[in-house]
Amino acid sequence: MRMRWSLLIAITVGMMTLPARSQIVPSDPLSASSQSSSPAHVHGNGARIEGSQHPELIPDLTAYRLFLVVASHPAAATAEHSSVQQAHQRKLGFSVQDAQTFRILSQSFANAYADLINRYNATAKDLFTTSATSPDYSSFLSERDALVRATVDSLHRELTPDGSSQFDSTVRQEKRYMSVSSD
Repeated sequence: MRMRWSLLIAITVGMMTLPARSQIVPSDPLSASSQSSSPAHVHGNGARIEGSQHPELIPDLTAYRLFLVVASHPAAATAEHSSVQQAHQRKLGFSVQDAQTFRILSQSFANAYADLINRYNATAKDLFTTSATSPDYSSFLSERDALVRATVDSLHRELTPDGSSQFDSTVRQEKRYMSVSSD
């Protein structure tokens, strides 16, 4: 079963942004219900980059983040999430040692990423409940990007040279299945 990246991106974007004030509910980033619980807030002009047509236009950091989101195995994953994540991890073709390293580091990423989203959503809910202000989305993006960079750097340090190369190559190949906003 191949998950479509565009669906995953919609899920991910929906987790990080807020619906109308009357519909605010912090979402669990691993919950299947988060994909349809409320409409995603759209930023910018909504122009899309289709990886099937222009994979070179998808930023590496975005590709790493999207791959880590679907390939990570957080402690609270459902059986369905686990099977999808394991399928993505098998694409990497890692040795036993590298597979174990990836599982540990990606689980740490998944937990930190979920925590980051949950904190943002809780802050947003509090702000919308008490005032008409919005949370600092740019700070969220900076923290998110720093988490992705730190995780990728850790993977490059901890994986064998072959494993690190396989990781980079797999993420570059997966860009062709991604669809991202150019904003």
